Amino acid sequence: MTANSGPVPSAADLQGVVAKAYAAIAEPQSFVPLLNEMIAADEKLGGIGDVADMHFENAEAIFDKVYPLADADYSTMLTHLEQDLECDLALDQDFRVLTANLRIFEGNAGAISDGSGDGSGDYPGDDPGESAAIEREKYVPEWLFDPISKSEDQARLRQMIGQNAKGQSDAASKDDGVDGGVDEGGRMFLRLFTSPRDETGRWFSAQGVTVGDGHAIALQAVRLRWDERRADAFGQAFKLTDTELALTQHLVTGGTTREFAETRGRSVGTARNQLKALQRKLTINSKEQLLLLYAGFIHSLDQPEEDSTSIEYECANLFAEPGGGTIAWEEYGDPSGLPVLYIHALEGPLLTARVDAAARQAGLRIIGPWRPHHGDTTGGEPGPQSPPEFAARLSGLLDHLGIDRCTALGTQAGTPFLAAFAQAQPHRIHKAIAAGPFLPIVSGDDYRFLQTRQRIHFRIARIAPKFARVYLRAMLASMGTGEFHKFVDDYYDSCSRELQTVQRPEMVRNFRRAANYVLPRGRLGPRDTMLNWSEKWGDLLMGLGDRLTMLVGDQDSNTPPEFARLSADRFGLEQPQIIEDAGSFLIEDQPRAVFEIVRSTFD
Repeated sequence: MTANSGPVPSAADLQGVVAKAYAAIAEPQSFVPLLNEMIAADEKLGGIGDVADMHFENAEAIFDKVYPLADADYSTMLTHLEQDLECDLALDQDFRVLTANLRIFEGNAGAISDGSGDGSGDYPGDDPGESAAIEREKYVPEWLFDPISKSEDQARLRQMIGQNAKGQSDAASKDDGVDGGVDEGGRMFLRLFTSPRDETGRWFSAQGVTVGDGHAIALQAVRLRWDERRADAFGQAFKLTDTELALTQHLVTGGTTREFAETRGRSVGTARNQLKALQRKLTINSKEQLLLLYAGFIHSLDQPEEDSTSIEYECANLFAEPGGGTIAWEEYGDPSGLPVLYIHALEGPLLTARVDAAARQAGLRIIGPWRPHHGDTTGGEPGPQSPPEFAARLSGLLDHLGIDRCTALGTQAGTPFLAAFAQAQPHRIHKAIAAGPFLPIVSGDDYRFLQTRQRIHFRIARIAPKFARVYLRAMLASMGTGEFHKFVDDYYDSCSRELQTVQRPEMVRNFRRAANYVLPRGRLGPRDTMLNWSEKWGDLLMGLGDRLTMLVGDQDSNTPPEFARLSADRFGLEQPQIIEDAGSFLIEDQPRAVFEIVRSTFD
């Protein structure tokens, strides 16, 4: 849009936004609320035009001088604000609630409170009743503890606080009547209930922590999900047989001994004997202790990965093209597996350990080229010509790797590049799979499918591209100032599943490593992503038909299933396959489900 395509705004009309844009250079995160003001100015004026573009270009140039990307420290980049107590439930020494993760305790169905109620809340044991809520600064409700082990659990928690107060994990008295339960690292496991209606409870790990001048208990919900990589390590560490490992998996994933017997075609007595033999081998006495042992073991595997101080990263694979360009690429999964060309999202082709393990289990070799202007991959002018240009170059990479045909897998902002490759190189792919795709916004009516904040980001990129560029530059600056989480919170406002995923420590580590590899080389890669993400690139999808399959999470906030279905009809594609319990980070949320479908394309 130009200044002559609509009402020309006066300097006074945009003066406030321009002034704030300059002022926000001192605090890049201050750009977040300016999005609303730009939208309001556009609606008021019937079009912003290009009157303010000079100022936005100037602000972008100042950002380059004040926040040089090559000098930034990306080890402080956060996708969420870390609090003093990063846990699901924190209690003081009197069992009053200090903080609580309301997502964990959402089963209260309205009973949860932020402490703004009438102030009632008795000490546990005084029968507060089923209406009692998890309230900050109030005693925990009666229903929280397992009634069978309540006294013992509370005694062990008090013991834990005592240990923490003394500053030594082995200071517990041997004469206090408590039967152990606190490990050498000062941690214990116990079953808690998440609402008055919760009949099964959930395992939590507890650890004593120091808060200011006092002491507290930090409780973290144990996410007991069966992970093949960790399970193999568990089996090898304790020399379990295949049957013993299968029984462990069955119990960890919520099954019973009787159900295990039925699935194996054995009697219940046989299954019970197998459990007893497993317990003897592990020197434990119950099924509950087996679950605790497994949870503690996988926690010990994860702990070394919590060290995020090392973010130095350089890609080891580099293809030198005959014309002088280069393509860097990553490899995951089974080195001798079926070839899958992975076209990445904004954060790059770095995959987490659980995704790598799922690819290996599926017998897939994941080849993830860095897109143009990302790291050591060269590129031309950012914009809509970038996907088809890169698609032509990928053929050379496949030749270099000795790959004749592959399945192409793309996600999120990599979808235009995936579609361009499927259009340009149909003879080289078995299938193109868009997992958690971003899809083009074709008409104004399409915005109704997006969450409010994402709708605003899309509109800004189209109505005020120069402002969108300086906004992007402010976001990149925030990655080195420790304020990136404010941009993440804004974009994923009301998108709880996506926020959960980007806040995982292993995801944050990959974000940091990708930033450390890409941004010191310039900002053209993220700009190229933004320009193609916001373009009307539907022509790249037309004519693909059944050559492209969309996989969409049932909780995807970027591309809700109904928008994916509309887009399939619009562009003549197969109807999308909906993957349960997943958001737009589909490959990260459900890697095994995605890779099973990818594997099937080779049949």
